[in-house]
Order: sequence, then C-alpha cells, then structure tokens
Amino acid sequence: YRSFEEARKFVHSLGLQGQHEWQKYCKGLLTKYQRKPDDIPANPRAIYRGQGWVSGGDWLGTWAIAPSLRRFRPIQEAREFVHLLGLRGQDEWNQYCRGLLGDRPPKPNDIPTNPSNTYRDQGWISWGDWFGTGVIASYLRKYRPFNSARRFARSLGLKSKNEWSKYCHGLLPEYPAKPEDIPGDPRRTYRDQGWVSWGDWLGTAAIANQNRHYRPFEEARQFAQSLGLKRDEEWQAYCRGLLPGHQNKPKDIPTKPRNVYRDHGWNSMGDWLGTGSIASFHRQYRPFKEARKFVHSLGLKSEAEWQLYCKGLLSKHQLKPDDIPATPRTAYREQGWISVGDWLGTEVIASQFRQYRPFEEARRFAQSLGLKSKKEWSQYCQGLLSEHQPKPDDIPAAPVHRYRDQGWTSWADWLGKC
Repeated sequence: YRSFEEARKFVHSLGLQGQHEWQKYCKGLLTKYQRKPDDIPANPRAIYRGQGWVSGGDWLGTWAIAPSLRRFRPIQEAREFVHLLGLRGQDEWNQYCRGLLGDRPPKPNDIPTNPSNTYRDQGWISWGDWFGTGVIASYLRKYRPFNSARRFARSLGLKSKNEWSKYCHGLLPEYPAKPEDIPGDPRRTYRDQGWVSWGDWLGTAAIANQNRHYRPFEEARQFAQSLGLKRDEEWQAYCRGLLPGHQNKPKDIPTKPRNVYRDHGWNSMGDWLGTGSIASFHRQYRPFKEARKFVHSLGLKSEAEWQLYCKGLLSKHQLKPDDIPATPRTAYREQGWISVGDWLGTEVIASQFRQYRPFEEARRFAQSLGLKSKKEWSQYCQGLLSEHQPKPDDIPAAPVHRYRDQGWTSWADWLGKC
C-alpha cells in the first residue's frame, strides 16, 4: 500500500462525507468515481494503525470526531442554547440534529445529539426540561384519582380501546385534547387503584372473553345447529357478522367453542354445527389415482389455486368433495404421492427432483449466452433478457449449489469470463 500520508492525501481529494460513503466507494457503488486503486486499503484503520492513523474524520478530511472523544458544553449552557430553538419534542429534536429544520441554525458540535446519555450524571432531568416546555415524563406525573378519571373517560362516549388510543394520540379531531392528568395507559396507572376492564373504564360494559359467562354446552350447540351453517369457515363469517340474513351472534355464545367447551362436551365442529362432518384424520378418502384424476379435471395451475379451491373461494368450481383431501401430501404420503405438479397435472417438478445436464454440458450452454456477470445470469433465469430464449428446465438457475461438488469453480468460469 501507499504510505499513510500519500494514501490520506488521495482520499481527501475524493471529498467523501462519511464512513457510509467510504464503504460505498470501496465497493464501487459511487459511479461518479473511478474504482479504488489497489494500493489504497479498504480498511485503513488496520493497515495504518501504527503509521499515522488518527480517525475516520482525519482519513476522509472531514475531521469528524467520534462522540466518545468529543467535549460538550456544560449542561446549563447547552440547555440554554436548546431553549432558544423552540423545539416541542423529541421528534423535532431528531429532525434538528439531522439538519432537517432549515429555519434553525445547524447544531454545534459541542451540543450532544443524545443529551440524556451525555448528561445522565451531570444534571439531566427530562426532555421537557431540556426543551424548556415543562413536559413531564409519564411516570413523574400526578394523575386524577381513579373514580374521577373514569368519569371523565366515560363522558367521551368512546366505544373501544382502539378509539381510546386514537383519542390519546389526538387522532379524533372532534374531541378536545386529553388533559395531562388523565393517563394514556389507565390500566397500568390504576392497576391497584380500582382498574377493572376497558369496558368498565369507557362505560361500554364490554367484558373480556375470559370473564364472560356462556350458555351450557348443550344449549349453545342447539343454537349453533339452528343456524344451518355447513362448515367452520361459515361459522367464522357468522361470528364476524358477515353472513347476511343472520342476526348478530348472542354474547353468551362463544366465537371459539372448542376452547370454551373443551372439557364440557366438545367433540368436533361437525358435531357443533350438526353437519356430521368428520375431522380430516378420521375421513375415508378416494384411492390416490381416482383422487388425482378428479383433481386433474379441475385444471388448476398452482398450489395457491389449490388452496383457494379447498377453501371454496373459486366460484367457477363446485365445493371440494369430502373424500378429496385438502392436504393430499399427508393423506397419500405412502400411497403414490409424488409432487404438487403431479397432483394438479401441471407436471411442475420441485427443484430437488429435477434432472439437470452434466456440469460440462451445462457450462458450455451458459458460456454460449455471452452473459457478463452473475447479475445478468439472474436476469436471464427470470426471463428478463428478451433477446434470449427462456432457460431450459435442465439448466439450473443456481449452478453454484447444483454443481458444488461436480466441477463448479466460479461465476467467471461458468460464464466463460476467465
């Protein structure tokens, strides 16, 4: 490598502004520059450690100093300077430190970006004190007594925890700003002072699932069967109020009956809905070849379409027969299963089952394309190079993996650029 003084002089001439730009330059990602000379090290700290190395700022000519080495103003002087800026919070402070507030002067180097760390043992109180806004951290605030705060919350007429959160963040413009003596997180503030639930706090009387009282299993199942639903998906849609023609689900009927009645009579969703549906692992399916022949007749093109079909989301098809499994890989694992391509009739073969050309033949083919780089090879494999025919199926897209122990050397050798 060049001597330290010569190398630093060269780097100063580049006018780079920080370590991020230096790293990009070393990788050849700054197109306005020539490539880095080989006798200029990418890691100068290691090369010139005992030969003049000072810091990244000295190397680049920016003379930036690491925060740990800087000398900052005393907190009183720094705080007086910050008060003059008229900033209102940490978001504005972060923008100011990054130079994004053009109406303020640049931050002096002797004012720390992270004052809570710098002045931790030198008088730091809070961000409100730093900005001069008098804002007090949540854990230092004095809040109204629980009953008084709850009366205020109920007076707002909010319907849910989500609406309360929006209100606290000022996202409900029709409401006045939240008073500072009303906590944004009342559950934590009043945990041991009267807190019951969000329904109690907002006055909606909403009750958490674990505190609800449901009908006995037999009565609840009788109600569910009266709805005439056919499958679990319809039950979920009903519980979300998405089935027209049905009343809203009563509150004493659980959305997840399996959990509520696990030890109180629960058998299966088929038993719950009265359809007699049988759990997958108890079903009797068609023999593999008959099932595959049926699936071929559907003309599905991919596993994604198969999943949609099984969920009844392909309107051009009838519902899947019960004796055709939704997970054929599991049902026919020892009875003829080959692949999804074989199941659907698309003949798509998973990569690990494909038969590729021997390495020498595949490399000759790759070199015949005249590609210049690994990036161009990737574009070719994705069909993005219109001047080329599509890649043959017996040429691997990832040759480094396929031929790792069969002759692979490098991308230059693969493409013929040695």
